[in-house]
Amino acid sequence: MSKNKYARFFALLKQVNANGLPLTKEQAISDITKGRTKSLSDLNHWELQQLERDLSSMTVSNSGKLSVPAMSVEERKRDKMRKAIISQFLSIGRTAKDAARWAESYGVFGVKKKFNDYDEQELWQLIRNAENVKTDAIKAVAKKLKDGI
Repeated sequence: MSKNKYARFFALLKQVNANGLPLTKEQAISDITKGRTKSLSDLNHWELQQLERDLSSMTVSNSGKLSVPAMSVEERKRDKMRKAIISQFLSIGRTAKDAARWAESYGVFGVKKKFNDYDEQELWQLIRNAENVKTDAIKAVAKKLKDGI
């Protein structure tokens, strides 16, 4: 028997509403899909995960009032860029931690920073370099297969 794939969503929505934010299922879905749909069954896997992350990030502050940590447009863009780097590593069987360690040790323009501290220009360079890491890993596997055959 499989677990309801929407159970976490409904639990988080219930918690958000209990904390004082009147948010309907339809509003939450419409927001994440930019108005494309209001139905949970129309969400793809990634949209459902993002929706659950957004709901879980809504927390009760010390004052008891609901607060939603807001990311600036620039920070959201950098976050997507970091996720693009992580995606390159996940596609070759590595982890998100591997991606962060690589970015921190590899650096950009001779400067090494914490993964979350890179600016947009540096992240673009890291994305290009991560794509090269992926290409090299694929070539290495292909070479092993060729040599083994």
